[in-house]
Amino acid sequence: MKPRPASPWFSARMLPLIAALVALGFAGLGQLWTPYDPHMVQASARFLGTSWQHPLGTDAYGRDVLSRVMVAVLPSYAVAVGATMLGLVVGVIWGGVLQGMRPLLRRHAYRSVDVVFAFPVVLTAIVLAASRPPDAWNVVIALAVFSAAVFARQSYVMIQTLQTAWHTRLASVEAAPRLAIYLRHILPFVLSGLTVHAFLQVSLNLLIEAGLSYLGYGVQPPTPSLGRMLYEAHSFAIIAPWQLFGPGCVILASALLFGGLAETLRRYQELGLLRG
Repeated sequence: MKPRPASPWFSARMLPLIAALVALGFAGLGQLWTPYDPHMVQASARFLGTSWQHPLGTDAYGRDVLSRVMVAVLPSYAVAVGATMLGLVVGVIWGGVLQGMRPLLRRHAYRSVDVVFAFPVVLTAIVLAASRPPDAWNVVIALAVFSAAVFARQSYVMIQTLQTAWHTRLASVEAAPRLAIYLRHILPFVLSGLTVHAFLQVSLNLLIEAGLSYLGYGVQPPTPSLGRMLYEAHSFAIIAPWQLFGPGCVILASALLFGGLAETLRRYQELGLLRG
């Protein structure tokens, strides 16, 4: 008797999902408990190196770097994921509206996507910061607009392809309402296909959010931010390099993590384990 093959759900492909759960647990733990008060200033503890008491050392104000990293992870995740979800909703609606237009009008209206891509997300955040006080919402709006344009272009192409699929054409022959055809026969497949791209977009938005926080347009002090921590530490990189190690590694690991989740989800979709 041949041994029963192991279920593909319990394979090495599950490692990114396990890592994601650990990362979310770490982010949640930072909101409930930290080794030290992340805002406590201790002049006598400035630039302490790594030790059992301070695994990532202390910064220029004597604050524990590990505690600040633990608190800073969740706001960065919230900004990146929130902006991606908002951009996904707007982008799918945007692409659907473009496909519902007449061909001549659609050709010109599609240029609205190109207009958004013409303005870099960093420039958009700076313009928003100039018109209102700098805060995390400026980053969310800028990232959401950029993400919406990405998803609008992808959903536009996917809807165009699905409109000629056999199940969609069959529904049209049966004289089903156009909106019902879109909601029942097109939208589920579009969302299923965009799920992988959404995880990739979260990975990109995490990097952009860190860059904007580094420039001072993200989460504002006293709330710790990974990008802001890098900015505060770069002046002391020679005498206290451990300040860069913590937030830098978390940013890189988080971006790779969401990229790995996208790849894992894509493989499961190819295997037919996940269906739209």
